[in-house]
Amino acid sequence: MILTLPVLLIYQDIKGVIISELGKSAMNIASSVASFIEQDIEPFKELASNGKYIKGSYDETYYEKMQETFRDIKEKTGVSFVYVEKRVSNTELAYIFDGEKQESKLFSPLGYIDILYEEERMVFDEKITVSTKLVNNPVWGELISGFAPIIDKKSGEVIALAGVDISLSYIDKIINSIKAIILTAIFIIIFLITVFVDRILRMRAKSLETDYLTGLYSKNYYESELDFIIRDSLFKEKVFCVFMIDIDDFKYINDHRGHIIGDKVLKSVANIMQENMRGVDICSRYGGDEFIVILPETTKEHAFLIGQRILDKISNLDLINVGIDIKISLSIGIVEWKPNMSAENLIECADQAMYISKKTGKNKVTIYKNN
Repeated sequence: MILTLPVLLIYQDIKGVIISELGKSAMNIASSVASFIEQDIEPFKELASNGKYIKGSYDETYYEKMQETFRDIKEKTGVSFVYVEKRVSNTELAYIFDGEKQESKLFSPLGYIDILYEEERMVFDEKITVSTKLVNNPVWGELISGFAPIIDKKSGEVIALAGVDISLSYIDKIINSIKAIILTAIFIIIFLITVFVDRILRMRAKSLETDYLTGLYSKNYYESELDFIIRDSLFKEKVFCVFMIDIDDFKYINDHRGHIIGDKVLKSVANIMQENMRGVDICSRYGGDEFIVILPETTKEHAFLIGQRILDKISNLDLINVGIDIKISLSIGIVEWKPNMSAENLIECADQAMYISKKTGKNKVTIYKNN
């Protein structure tokens, strides 16, 4: 009896923690999907602007290719639904992609109308990424959803949203697994129960912090760590550097060699980064073909040498064994943190340095001059 009460209290909190973390995970995946589409926005805009979707009136090859990509994302992430919708009125949305096979009962045809809910309206009107609590949808059942805007960078308009749903059955599976562990652990001392459950939750949280394609950290994880490192560097009076890395001509690779080859290129670059960074360095996929790295307690001179080493490794990379017969190069921007710089300043400066590398010949490293 002494052990039962604290165990039950722990169990009551677990569902809330899991729902909260899965909501963040749904938003992260939706953001990745939105960024992926924004990298090649023109064929998507053409498809989204079509109002009839009669056979022969739209690019069917592009549609089927994206449907296959969405099925792949769904399989790799384990979520229930991954989709893209456009707004057709103040109360309705229309499906563009849903990642389901046509023979499936869950398939929503191109142009299929659905209800526009408040969270989705916020994405279109406020250009923000949002998640829901556990909601009982009359058609799809109980779900946690994450939504992210797909923005045309030229006009700044939200032209569609990316959505990710995680079902109650997925949540129950996690909860039931943890419940079984807790019921077994009732006969163990409270300390062991607390440590064990904490370990499970940490492992789960870690999986949500990882980019599903490259295995690097996610953008959200990078942003939270950057805030911590800025505070730590202020306290220790230490410098650190940030890399912004962009794959040269990646859109050309995707357009002319296909997204499968593009994915292989992303994974190969991520592997090179991991192999040539220290354990304390934080390598993240920032979005599309951009990567960002935090190098704690590193000067810009040392960071420059690391950047050159990565360029050398990429230029000598033999990718024939993974089916890639093209040369890859990177444009890298480096900024050294100063005590007056915010996280936003760092990203802007690293981005500027990276674009200088790209504009002055590509395949090079540029240090941002902030004196």
